[in-house]
Amino acid sequence: MKSVFTLLLCCIVLNGWAQLETEPNNSFETATMIRQSTPLSASVNDIVVNGNKVDEFDYFMAIPLSDGTVRINISGTNTNTSNGYLYLNVYDRKKGSGTLLGKYIGNNSSVAANASINDEIYLYGRAADTIYFRLSTSGKFSYTISYDIIETSTNDVEPNDNFDQSVPINFTETKEGHIGYRKNGTDDANDYYMGILPTDGTLKIMVEGQNRNGANGYMYMYVYDARKGSGTIAQTYIAGSSSIKADSTIYDTIYIQGRAADTVYFRMTSAGAFRYKIKYDLVDTSPNDTEPNDIFSQALGINHLEEKVGHIGYVKKGSEDASDYYRAVLPYDGTLKILVRGQNRNSGNGYMYMYVYDRRQGSGAIGQKYIANSSSIKKDSTIFDTIYIHGRAADTVYYR
Repeated sequence: MKSVFTLLLCCIVLNGWAQLETEPNNSFETATMIRQSTPLSASVNDIVVNGNKVDEFDYFMAIPLSDGTVRINISGTNTNTSNGYLYLNVYDRKKGSGTLLGKYIGNNSSVAANASINDEIYLYGRAADTIYFRLSTSGKFSYTISYDIIETSTNDVEPNDNFDQSVPINFTETKEGHIGYRKNGTDDANDYYMGILPTDGTLKIMVEGQNRNGANGYMYMYVYDARKGSGTIAQTYIAGSSSIKADSTIYDTIYIQGRAADTVYFRMTSAGAFRYKIKYDLVDTSPNDTEPNDIFSQALGINHLEEKVGHIGYVKKGSEDASDYYRAVLPYDGTLKILVRGQNRNSGNGYMYMYVYDRRQGSGAIGQKYIANSSSIKKDSTIFDTIYIHGRAADTVYYR
């Protein structure tokens, strides 16, 4: 039993090191299976029967185990007595209608007799799929072919190709994926994610990407609010470039100011294959006033000497919180003194404006002005103002 066991083990080890061509393999239907990372030795066009070539083509079928770059290695020797070539065609699972590549091995269409050639070929951005290799020649060649998968990366959960298939991404969570990989002739053109902003603030999106395409390309991101396709709130080339070099890693941080608590969607797209990471956070948060308080009848009460905090101009589902109303009661006659502090949380210059009304509401304006007397407050600037309205009798007043 020991000798039998030892012999079987040797057979298994030898089989793991090399594969041999199985004839006939002259068509897609008779293609020889080739295992990943295992070289296979064969010859093409070296069988002649009754003066006819019966081994004009060799077909091989491969099933890569993961997404990535397919690396194909071929070495061959011209065993004919005259010059010739060894030619490779690569197809996806569509077979003859799914050509991925065609080339002379060694970039040589006239290999001398008994000369050897070598080639290393890359198929970038391939999703796990059946692929076929076809070798042909104008003479007689012996050769060895192998393939493996390199530049693998974590894929996103598929399908996530539209809003309804969006993958949830939690606040401060990092998601990894890749975009632009091809399978069966179809490009994974879009990856969608859905996030929830838990409070108001500035949406901060952090993206990392790497070009796995073998040529220049780009990665592009769209951001939408809860209205989905009709609610675009930002779009940009990642790293601000439409021509990212092959293998380059890029980083970007995108800020979208003045966002109210809402659902947001992130859509990743690209020209070519990219791996990426995406994460979002909220910064510049601040206490909000009680909503709704958008009209006189919803005005929030503010007591004598009480301080209220809030924010204005934040956007949700395409609607801006344009006005905040407060109602106060002046307990006795005197000069009304109003103190205001504000900070510009927008992406550019802006202003804050105040109206003051008596109990007649809209028809009873008694004061209005730009806070800090400026219609162009710089981003992140904090402003202060003190407003005096003289000669006011005890009354109800409204601040907008």
